[in-house]
Amino acid sequence: MRPPKLSVIVPSYNHGHFLRERIDSILNQSFQDFELIFLDDCSTDNSVAILREYEAHPRVSALVTNARNSGSPFPQWQRGLDLAVGELIWIAESDDSAEFNFLAKMVELFESHENLTLAYCRSQRVDEWGASLGDDFWPDALDGVRWRRPFVADASKEVEDYLSWRNTIPNASAVVFRRAAAEQVAVPCDMLFAGDWVFWIHLLQLGGRIGYTPDVLNRFRKHSGTTRQVKSAEAERRRLLEYLRAIEVAGQPFRLSGLSVDTAHGWMLTEFLSRGHPQPFWLLSVESLAFRSRLCFVVAAVMSPAIRTLFGKGDG
Repeated sequence: MRPPKLSVIVPSYNHGHFLRERIDSILNQSFQDFELIFLDDCSTDNSVAILREYEAHPRVSALVTNARNSGSPFPQWQRGLDLAVGELIWIAESDDSAEFNFLAKMVELFESHENLTLAYCRSQRVDEWGASLGDDFWPDALDGVRWRRPFVADASKEVEDYLSWRNTIPNASAVVFRRAAAEQVAVPCDMLFAGDWVFWIHLLQLGGRIGYTPDVLNRFRKHSGTTRQVKSAEAERRRLLEYLRAIEVAGQPFRLSGLSVDTAHGWMLTEFLSRGHPQPFWLLSVESLAFRSRLCFVVAAVMSPAIRTLFGKGDG
């Protein structure tokens, strides 16, 4: 039999409250040439029971449950890719949902533009109950116009111009990419917070093109269990290290001249300070990143008005 055009991977972990909505939004897509792969990372809620309700559906090709939690979503990404047979991949995170025409629009982008490596759409942020949290799309802070209209761009230049500054592909559920490209790069299974950012960078650095539609076809859920919520001090330090690693992977140099971390990566500095960690000097002893990266961030943090205010040295 001919393999399906697309493989949909659902990495599940303790999202039983959202799981039926997630799965139904996949099965009700207007584009139906896909297989559906369920992966559960040792959930402690009713997620596995819900997945088993759908196991006999003809679109479901696999249900794999872990006996032990992997500690990160990204090993599940790799396992799903190892099982997938479709030409295209959609990693549909288990707490999000999609409009019925999401796949049709994404496949249309690939069929209309040669050499497309990855395509994605604009997302709508929603709360735990599905209510809109407003038109707050993360990439708009970098360029308020670009993501309001469709584009097809050179993939490697996209990294240089945009993904080297921040993750402008902010939700995996909004993305479809080529499996052949994914087979050429490693999923960063050792990461917890920025593995998707690094994975997109690696994919796009292979070349080809990237496509985008401003149609809001993905609902990106924010709730207490998301990795974007404030974590422990140790986890927040790991988050920052992963951000710095992503920027290094993108090939964006850190410069003391002009304090590029403060000017171009100011969002990262603001997030670090706002999450309750005003003393960044511990970074200097971390050996997993280039010393220049660590030093530039520390200097930018120390010289920032925010940290001077915290230590009572601000103006007034």
